[in-house]
Amino acid sequence: MVPQALRWRVLTALSLGGALVSFAMACGDEADVTTTSTPDGSPPDASTFDVTHADATLPADSDLDAFCKGTLGLYAPKYEECCDPSAAPKQYSFDDALLKNLVLACTTSLGKSIQSGRAAFVTAAAATCETNVSGEIEARTCPDVLRTPSNEPARSIFKEAAGCSEVLVGRQGADAPCANDYECLDGLTCIGWTPQSDGSCKAPPGEGALCGYAIPDGGGFIELLRWGFGTHPRCAAGSYCASSALQQGTCRPSKLADGSCDSHDECADGLRCQLGVCGTDGPALADAPCKRNSDCQERLYCKSADGGRLCAPREAAGTRCSNELGSECQGACVKPDGSGTASCVAFCGSQ
Repeated sequence: MVPQALRWRVLTALSLGGALVSFAMACGDEADVTTTSTPDGSPPDASTFDVTHADATLPADSDLDAFCKGTLGLYAPKYEECCDPSAAPKQYSFDDALLKNLVLACTTSLGKSIQSGRAAFVTAAAATCETNVSGEIEARTCPDVLRTPSNEPARSIFKEAAGCSEVLVGRQGADAPCANDYECLDGLTCIGWTPQSDGSCKAPPGEGALCGYAIPDGGGFIELLRWGFGTHPRCAAGSYCASSALQQGTCRPSKLADGSCDSHDECADGLRCQLGVCGTDGPALADAPCKRNSDCQERLYCKSADGGRLCAPREAAGTRCSNELGSECQGACVKPDGSGTASCVAFCGSQ
């Protein structure tokens, strides 16, 4: 299911400009869409941009609509097929309403970029993407209909399935306005955009420079607004985009082995954040120490135990649970209307 603690932010994103909800399923190999470049290797001006695909054109509204329905539009029917609304009524109604808004979010955001000429639609890549996303979603078992067993942060659906990252090709060159990274030429990133206002396409900034989305939220919301089309590093190599609740993201040096961290993004290539330290360990087995769910292997969560925290299997139906917005249950954590103690219930095929 959608990470519950982020649900209200997801709805806000949908209402503020058609943001993509990022589920734990990803999609995206490289395709043969290329851009020209200047002799010294600097990003080309928008006027020199060329798409080698003959079918990278302005699509009819029906083409984009079909693409959005053939990818994001598959979630709601699968969810409704798998999940019983009576088991967790509040969660079901929220998730179902959110899922039914995904197609509108897709057609609104992508359609605006295409109609403005800031991005080109690649029909062949869209067909490949639809096929791969459809296969991925249909292959999911009901307990994993909206989340994989992994504890890794959610990512855009269009990041890893073959063809998906090439569906939309950015046309905006350096210093041109942009409403998302995907509107920029490959290699550039959009700095300072919000759902209401444009940012500017820039070369990935270096240490100390501003990066990414301009509305602060502690960094957790940024990934929900990144569709995954093209290649758009947030910061120059060797750095990452760090944000806080008080300011827009700023590029900081990537942390080396044994450096303290709060997320994998902070660590240098080849390292991950485990127990708050960058390294090659983890994720951990059951009964091993943890600080957060991402420290634990699939289908485990970080459970408070004996004054500390240990990786443990997610709880079965009938077990008391402490947080309706948490991830301790295999299914859903439900509290009876009015008051009472919350408990895990079977939901979407879970035990």
